[in-house]
Amino acid sequence: MVSLGVDDGGIVLADIAPFRLGGLRVDPPNLSLTGADGAERRVQARVMQVLVALSQAQGATLSRERLNALCWGGVVVGAAALDRIVSLLRQLAAETGGAFAIETIPRVGYRLIGATATPVGLTAQTDMSAGGASATADPLVNQRRRLWRFALAGLLLLVVVAAGSWVFRDRLGLFPTARQVVEVETFTPTGPGLTPGLPAELRAEVVDFLANDRFFSVAATAPRRLDHPKTWRVRGTVAPAERGARLHVFAELLKPGSDNAVAELRLDRDVAEPMLTRSLGLRIGRTADCILLAVTDKELTGGYRESALPALSAACVTWHDKTTSLATRMSRFRDAAAALPRSAYFRARLAEMLGDQAAVGGANAEAARAEGLGLVSVAKAIDPSEPHIPLALARLRPPFDFVGREALLKQALAGRPSDCACEFGDYSNFLSAVGRNAEAQSFGTRASEQEPKNIPWLRRAGEAAAAAGDFAAAKTKLAAVAGFLPEPGTLDQSRLFLGLWSRDWTLAQAMAARMADGPAKSAELSLIAALAAGTTPDIRRAGAGFLRLPEPGATSRAAVVALAMAGLDRDAVAAAARLIGRNPIELSILFEPSFASARRTPEFATLADRLGLIDYWRRSGHSPDFCVGQSVPTICATFGRAN
Repeated sequence: MVSLGVDDGGIVLADIAPFRLGGLRVDPPNLSLTGADGAERRVQARVMQVLVALSQAQGATLSRERLNALCWGGVVVGAAALDRIVSLLRQLAAETGGAFAIETIPRVGYRLIGATATPVGLTAQTDMSAGGASATADPLVNQRRRLWRFALAGLLLLVVVAAGSWVFRDRLGLFPTARQVVEVETFTPTGPGLTPGLPAELRAEVVDFLANDRFFSVAATAPRRLDHPKTWRVRGTVAPAERGARLHVFAELLKPGSDNAVAELRLDRDVAEPMLTRSLGLRIGRTADCILLAVTDKELTGGYRESALPALSAACVTWHDKTTSLATRMSRFRDAAAALPRSAYFRARLAEMLGDQAAVGGANAEAARAEGLGLVSVAKAIDPSEPHIPLALARLRPPFDFVGREALLKQALAGRPSDCACEFGDYSNFLSAVGRNAEAQSFGTRASEQEPKNIPWLRRAGEAAAAAGDFAAAKTKLAAVAGFLPEPGTLDQSRLFLGLWSRDWTLAQAMAARMADGPAKSAELSLIAALAAGTTPDIRRAGAGFLRLPEPGATSRAAVVALAMAGLDRDAVAAAARLIGRNPIELSILFEPSFASARRTPEFATLADRLGLIDYWRRSGHSPDFCVGQSVPTICATFGRAN
């Protein structure tokens, strides 16, 4: 059996040497997997720990309890946490050509099959020639080997002594490094009627999120010295309210060696909210993670700057608060960047937001893009390895530079930071914009699984599922979004389109009835009634009503869908061109189910060529979904992808 450096005390990834699983190279300290094709993939720390544990077992079955002890340090977590990690590993196995497989043993646990772990540089077989030549090697060669081993052992001893001395001095606080430690305390219940185990579950979710970061350590069940100069603490309280119907959560991040809070969060949630403890844990974990990433930035190797803490805390508290406007979040991050003049992290995140501002178009789009590119240049000069730089560059790319944007998004996916699933969400949006809806659904689902309360991504995953024709999945995801929203009416348009595409006229009519009174509502209800009746002249007559709407209603997304559903293909393409010209993020409208007939017109081919889509399909080798199948539009032949 090949030992990978795992002991009964748990898996410490930094202590585990790289190894191979079939054609896959696994590098635990760097959280990377490299396939036979040379493509490198970054994974979360918890994912790597579970993979190492299963590999160490050499085909034996590991129980859930054993995996919990090895990978979560004995912290009790729900079954969903391990199930999610196993699901991610199976996705990775599929992406790397089936280098390994994970078998579920019902009511027992999991085991790894299909590959055996071997140290890098060795194969699964022993290095011996036929006839046992290695056993009769030249004595002089053996003597030289022994001398080399003694020399290497001496060198290793010197390295260990030097490292031990450095660690000892660091514990005395004489030479502080950027390596921080965070201790997450169990949340204190402050009222009766609280669900048993909820405070511990909430702590486990925060620990699970923070443990995925490579830039600081998370203390497990055995607390580290809390007077250590690098130990931060997360603590808080949980209180039921309104007869147990709601939950009040208070959390704070405390500076090392003190009870002074640098950041506070007050969260109020419905106890019936889906995945409650997970969404709360993510919100708390992300805020702490944002601050700790700034503290461990390369400029702060000699210790963080006290004067910068208020500004960076204010930025981090608002970063994941979707009720805060983009302008306010950008203002907070500008303050943080000014307080930390050598921080690549805050400049890259601010550049991402400027990319979002530029993407919606308008008079300030180019100014936002120029400011963002300037911030990226500064961030690169400070720390070219900052993982948020590729994503910022992708968002700042001109809206119709599809080849350049995809290259940057793939780079962002390869070096994906652990503090968000932004890359999955952004790549899903990109794929929808170039007609690859089936892939968009997959990436949108992965983003929403990792961030279940990120409403825009969960909503986009539902819309991508609908665009891909998976209407059942779309309904499920949009229902989940409604469970998170205090006013689910904001989903009415998505549900309206879902009803139209799936020909669920009852749903479509119910959503249209909730629209504000006016010409648009009347036109929508008339169209739905005609579609339900199935009379072509009435459908076309009702659709033409959208051409008479005043702006911006005549070029809204709803108008484009209505014109396409009514069979007014050329009018639909013209309305879509105006909509995309005003707001490039609406590109995905061209690839939704209602546009199938319009995609067969010469006007659609002209628009796709003008936008650069045909050039992208030709250069990338990726055809849109509508070019796969038996009956495809003639446009597919223009880039050699008709089937």
